[in-house]
Amino acid sequence: MTKDIFAVWKSSSSRIQLILFSIIGVLGLQYTFLGEIEESNSVVATLFQIYT
Repeated sequence: MTKDIFAVWKSSSSRIQLILFSIIGVLGLQYTFLGEIEESNSVVATLFQIYT
């Protein structure tokens, strides 16, 4: 049983949703990571990112 792993890219609505979700997710992650570095230090921020 094989599935087309690129099927999500064939529909323009799902393609836009995936791209927006990826961009917003990465921006949110970077914002919280840099905020944590500002509040404490890079070691603590890295540990929080790994273990949460």
